[in-house]
Parts: sequence; structure tokens; C-alpha cells
Amino acid sequence: MNKTLQIENYIDYLYPNPPCMLNYTKDYELLIAILLSAQTTDKMVNKVTNILFNKYKSLEELSCANYNDVMDILRPLGNFRKKASYVISVSSILHNNYNDKVPKDREILESLPGVGRKTVNVFFIEYYSESIMAVDTHVDRVSKRLGLASKDDSVLEVEKKLSKKLDKNKLGIRHKQLVLFGRYVCTSRNPKCSECKLNDICKYYKKGHH
Repeated sequence: MNKTLQIENYIDYLYPNPPCMLNYTKDYELLIAILLSAQTTDKMVNKVTNILFNKYKSLEELSCANYNDVMDILRPLGNFRKKASYVISVSSILHNNYNDKVPKDREILESLPGVGRKTVNVFFIEYYSESIMAVDTHVDRVSKRLGLASKDDSVLEVEKKLSKKLDKNKLGIRHKQLVLFGRYVCTSRNPKCSECKLNDICKYYKKGHH
């Protein structure tokens, strides 16, 4: 069996139906939750958005929110000051320019404050079930350790390589599986190499990092 297929079979076995880890009820809530999830856990984002979206029930309310109030709600997150200004700015642009809807347009979305390619990819995967790859720190780390990408590859190069090598029809699912695998097995510190069924093909394991 080739290496890529072995990896895909294993993550399919571990995470057959990977869920969306972020709680949301509206398109903009998902976009904001993804934006907030950088350098923090989904669990913490869900705690914070629960408070945020209960206090401000629409994009209009969020766009008029007091910066210090939003900052206080986001305080448990990394970069909370920046994120508070992003949330207000994004809400304001969506409310004033796009009729309270998140446009299905990559260029527009990537031009929003605090929103980059990865955020847009994750949004399209979750909201539209698109088969595309999004590369966060977990996906980046796992891909390089398993030799699906080279250690000096940029995030975009990792995305391109994974999109070429993995099952084209399951890229969105693969993204979620790789995130979970990176979060719970192939962790940044003390990865669970002895439990992992991929250690026979893992560059990281072979170098004796375990």
C-alpha cells in the first residue's frame, strides 16, 4: 500500500466522521469563530462566542459594539486586543456592504481584517462542505512529519501538495481529520508515537524524536 493511502486509511479509521468543533448558528458566527481560533483552542473559542453572540445578536449590534466590552469578552484568547478590533471591523463591513451576509467570494473575504486564506478555506469547508484543503499549525506539522510535505515548505506549498496527493473528493474531511490527529496524537510536544500506527512511515519517528 502506498504511504499516502496508508495515512488516509488510518485517519479514516481514527476519525470516520470528523465534526465541526466550533459552535455557530449563522454564517457570520462561523467566520468570526474561525478568525478567533488562531493561537487558541476551539473549546475556548466556543466559551467566548457563546457570551459574544448572546450579548450582540446581529452583525449590526456587533458593528456598533464598544471595543473595550468586546475586548473583555475575548480576553481569554490569544491576541484578544487585535481580535476585538477584527470582530468589530468585519461585522461592520458585512453589515454595511454585504447586506449582513458572508459573501461566497474568496477575494472579498480575504480582504477582511484578520481573515486570511486559511480562515476562508476552513469557512468554505465547514459552511459549504467544499473539498479543499486548509492548513493550520496541526496540518502543517503532521504533513511534514509524515513526509507529505518538506520541512521548509510554506503553508501554501503544503496546501498544494496535500491537495495533489490526498483524495480529491475528501479534502475537506481530510483537513478536519489531520487537525484532530495533530491535536490528539501527533502533538507538538510529546507526540504519542508508540500508539501511532504510522510510525513505520514517519520521518519524525525514524529520526528518534519520540
